[in-house]
Parts: sequence; C-alpha cells; structure tokens
Amino acid sequence: MNNTTLRENKQLFNSQVSISTDDVLLVPQTGCLSHRKDANFDSPFIYSSPMDTVTGLSLTEKVLQNNQAAVFCRFLDDDQKYKALSKYHSKENFWFSVGASLEDFEAINLWVGLQKKKKNITINISIDVAHGDTLDLHRIYALYRKRPWCRGLMSGTVATYKGAKNVYNSGCTHIRVGIGPGSACTTRIVTGCGVPNLTAIFNIYSEFQYLD
Repeated sequence: MNNTTLRENKQLFNSQVSISTDDVLLVPQTGCLSHRKDANFDSPFIYSSPMDTVTGLSLTEKVLQNNQAAVFCRFLDDDQKYKALSKYHSKENFWFSVGASLEDFEAINLWVGLQKKKKNITINISIDVAHGDTLDLHRIYALYRKRPWCRGLMSGTVATYKGAKNVYNSGCTHIRVGIGPGSACTTRIVTGCGVPNLTAIFNIYSEFQYLD
C-alpha cells in the first residue's frame, strides 16, 4: 500500500466512518498458486489470544509448530506458566504474558537469574492489559527494555495512533491493537470505550508510514 493510496483511503477511514472486519470484503485477484498448500508466509500473521481458555500448553505447541506466534496466558497456574517458559522461551514466536505490576517483573527477573546453566537467555514479553497507554505502564515498559533478557516487548492494547506512538517511544517492539473493537466486546459494553478494529489498525499503520 503506497502513500497515495493511504491518503485516498483516509476518506473512508475518518472520524465519521469506522469499520471492523465484518464490514468489508476482500476482492479476489488473479491467483498465482496451483494449490492453497503452496501458500508460504515469511513471518507470523497469527498471534493467539492470551486467554486462559485459549493459549495454554497444548495450543502453544501447535501454534509454534506452524510458525505462528503463541501468546501464553498469564492467568494459568504457576506450574503451567513456568513449564511453558522453560520449554519455549528461546522460540522466536513464543510470547510470555505478564501483568502491569512490579511483582510480575521481579518474578521474571528472578527466574532468569536462577537459570545459571543457560547462557544468554532471552524472552519475548507481552504486557497483557486492556489499556496500554498509561503513565504507570510506560514506566513498566522501560523496566523491561533495560533488561538484556527482554528480546521483544509487546504493549498493552491501544486503539489510536497517539497511543501506539507513545508505547513505541517507550520501547515496545510490537504493538497490540484492539480496545472495544466490536459490539460483543466486554470492554465496550462495560466501559463504553472502543474503536472498530479495522479502523484502528488502518489509522495506526498509515500514520507510522510517515515516521523516519
């Protein structure tokens, strides 16, 4: 998508019109593959949800086997969490979820310190919170980014370009987008906050194209 197309499409993705994925259809183009099995992606395009009913040990194994990104749930029992951390921490597509507390940071830092037999441990960390652009969280992001074992850092969720830019400037390497993205979302129902997700993603992506 070039800059000209981005500017033209902003007429649709404006403050008056907000759309989600179920509001649009993709237009089929001329295919170049003889079979769907021939499709190949150079990088993950699926990030599993860090919910306790979704990404546990079993799904993590399957997701990683298919070269996609598993975001492990922080609400599971400690034995499951640290089993996953021990087994998968070195995997490029494995993300370990934590909350926005100093206790979670200290627990991970302690675990890394206890792995004396393993050198150069690195972990992808996902800060699993509903609102990722807060002053407290920016301090938490900075703590993780200062640690040599923090390979990648995924922000809490944002829904605007300003929020995305703030978490990026705080050191996040990956930005999680989606606050109240659909009518069935609990966040939207309970708080009245939300932005349709396709609009949020488009606005954030298009503005980031102009960053140096």
